[in-house]
Amino acid sequence: MKLTDRIGQWSAKQKAIAAGIAVVVVGGGVAGLTVALSGGSSKSAALPSSTPSTATPTSTPTSAPAPVNPLTGLGAPPTGPVIGVKIDDTANGRPQVGLDKADIVYVEQAEGGLTRLLAVFATNKQAD
Repeated sequence: MKLTDRIGQWSAKQKAIAAGIAVVVVGGGVAGLTVALSGGSSKSAALPSSTPSTATPTSTPTSAPAPVNPLTGLGAPPTGPVIGVKIDDTANGRPQVGLDKADIVYVEQAEGGLTRLLAVFATNKQAD
């Protein structure tokens, strides 16, 4: 049985529901396409007014914020290479020395339920 034959057997209520669903689907597609083509901007375009605007725009220079360290959010960004060091986190590997100088310390799962530390150094590096 063809789709057109099946639609012909629908009641008026079923046809009205199908038409409503079709309107919602098509309307949603048109709205989505409109947003996609407008670059995703949710701001509506300003309509031209019949009265001229008396306010003159003033340009105030805004200075860019000072760059910060992306690892800590404090101070200047690192200038040299960033170094990552894996450190054993078992009883035999303790005490771990120098973790307080790291910018970030990650704890990662290793084999057998053990953990390892990944210390990332960017600002406090030893010269040794």
